[in-house]
Amino acid sequence: MDGMGARLAADSSVSEVVCSFTDITEHKRAEEELRASEERFRNAFAHAATGMALTDLKGTFLEVNRAFCQITGYTERELAARDFPSITHPDDLPRNIDLMRQILAGIIPSYVIEKRYLQKNGGVVWVRISVSLLRDSKHQPQHMIALVEDITERKRAEDALRELSGRVLQLQDEERRRLARELHEGTAQNVAALGMNLGIVDQASAALDEGARKALSESVALANQCIRELRQKLGELPQFEERGVRIVGKVALREHAQT
Repeated sequence: MDGMGARLAADSSVSEVVCSFTDITEHKRAEEELRASEERFRNAFAHAATGMALTDLKGTFLEVNRAFCQITGYTERELAARDFPSITHPDDLPRNIDLMRQILAGIIPSYVIEKRYLQKNGGVVWVRISVSLLRDSKHQPQHMIALVEDITERKRAEDALRELSGRVLQLQDEERRRLARELHEGTAQNVAALGMNLGIVDQASAALDEGARKALSESVALANQCIRELRQKLGELPQFEERGVRIVGKVALREHAQT
């Protein structure tokens, strides 16, 4: 009921009452839907498997869920007395602050960053954070909400892959050098000496019968062919190494993707 008025008779007694009513059913329904929506959000926030944090515009934690506490090692009460810079690795903080400045200035609507958190027990955890800005009814920045995923295992796998790739490169280089040394100092020189000896014998082949001269000539040709092929292979060794790196890299990446 919006209002009520009374009309008085001559003797000052109430002769009639006038009331006005407004239907506020839709208004009440909207309020109920808003409360239900907020309740669903809070339930989703509290029980989400992904870490979630609500901060003010300075980065101070206002609300965090259980998953976020598990990632950082802090309790909800401990985090309420902290801000995100205090638990961010110093090397990752400048980039994070720059992105926060951009989102508050309206340059970007949101951002995603991979960085390290400093846990309560002194450990370091890698996280992937998606940050969005929450605005009030007047479209003014009010809070920031962050979705936080623990990617420590993925980072460890990437580090292991880089270490493996470096080791493969080292082993390939060592094998290339060994093979080149053996071919140059052993096989190539032996074949070259064989070719020289066959050449000397070929110069004195007049005393041989026709069959022997033919066999000798073929042997000289084969020796020269072996020398040319060995020189070609020695020149191709860096190409073998590069091809091997590509193959090993593809195999390692495929195995990592499957894990």
